[in-house]
Amino acid sequence: MDVEPALIAAATDHRAELANLGLEYEEFGPRSLRITAVPTELPSGRATAAIQETLAALAENRGDGAIEKAAAALACHSAVRFGDTLDVAEQRRLLADLEAAEESITCPHGRPTRLLVEWQELTRHFRRNY
Repeated sequence: MDVEPALIAAATDHRAELANLGLEYEEFGPRSLRITAVPTELPSGRATAAIQETLAALAENRGDGAIEKAAAALACHSAVRFGDTLDVAEQRRLLADLEAAEESITCPHGRPTRLLVEWQELTRHFRRNY
């Protein structure tokens, strides 16, 4: 994949940390990286965007929090999203994992992972009165 020089520099500076996150690469020319491994949870259709955002997080956040921001970007792209199809077992596992996780109230970017909806509001949205 073609990337800007600043992103290649960030990848080089954090090669070991990226490998710990499951992201491995080889330099493939002056402006290209050949990705050799991605986290197993990362859907293949989201890999390019995830890698770009992960490297951008490293390039923009040089310091103590850089790898945490990169990990959050990678986790976000690996997450189940609206429109993804899950069977019942995967849905149950996902909810169980959410309940067991620390700091599960929000995603790594701070967006809420759950919402409290009153029964009256729910019935109003579906135009049902029970």
